[in-house]
This record gives sequence, structure tokens and C-alpha cells, in this order.
Amino acid sequence: EPNCEADEVRGRVILRAMRKIAAGEELAYDYNLYDGDLDDPAICLCGAKKCRGSMYAPKELRRRKRLEMKRQKTKSL
Repeated sequence: EPNCEADEVRGRVILRAMRKIAAGEELAYDYNLYDGDLDDPAICLCGAKKCRGSMYAPKELRRRKRLEMKRQKTKSL
């Protein structure tokens, strides 16, 4: 499960702790990607119980699914 989150401040990406992080504990965060090559699934291998299986944000995954359906429909014409 993520223990920190990424944020942009003055053009730089920073990580903020979402809870206390023990010394030596691995930093983990949800990438929530919103762009990238349509053919790149950006598979997540974090192993968290609630993992969506992709580093893309839920909204982006829905958009990609719609675009893929459109692409398949166009191919079948």
C-alpha cells in the first residue's frame, strides 16, 4: 500500500509522507499516470491487495478502454 504521494511544487515533483514511515522502509506511491503511449499498459507489479494492475490513474484507464474500443471498431470496418 502507498505510504507517500507525489505532488508538483513549482515545477518539481516531491514525495509527501501519508503516514509515519519507519527508517529503512521502502517508499511506495501510486503513480496515477495520465499520459503515455496507448500501446504501453504500464503494468504495476507492486503486489498490494488493492492494486489496479496498472500505473495509470482510474480515469485514464477508462479513457484508454474507450479509445481501444474505438480502435477495434475502426479495424473491423
